[in-house]
Amino acid sequence: MAVFELARFKVDPSDAAKMLASRDEMIAAMRARFPGLLEARLARLDDQTWIDVWKWETLAAAKTAAEHAPSVPEAETMFSLIKEVESMEHAEILHEA
Repeated sequence: MAVFELARFKVDPSDAAKMLASRDEMIAAMRARFPGLLEARLARLDDQTWIDVWKWETLAAAKTAAEHAPSVPEAETMFSLIKEVESMEHAEILHEA
C-alpha cells in the first residue's frame, strides 16, 4: 500500500534559495538509492515553515529511505539548512481520485 511521508520543518528565509537549489539533486539521489519514490512535493506555509510530502510505493520503502537519508551526500546540503524539524510521519493512502 502506498504511503505519504510528511515532514514539516523550518528553514531560515535567507537559506530558502539554497535549500530549493539543492532539492532536485537530493531527490534524484534518493530515487537512485531507494526505489519506490513516486512523487516529491514541497509547500511553504510561511517565510520559514515548509511541508515536504513524498509518496512512496510502500511503508517499508519510505522507512528505509528515511533511516538512511542522512548518509546520502546529495541530501547533506538540504538537511544542513533545516534549523528545526517540527514533525516527520508516515500515513497510509486509503483513497485517491
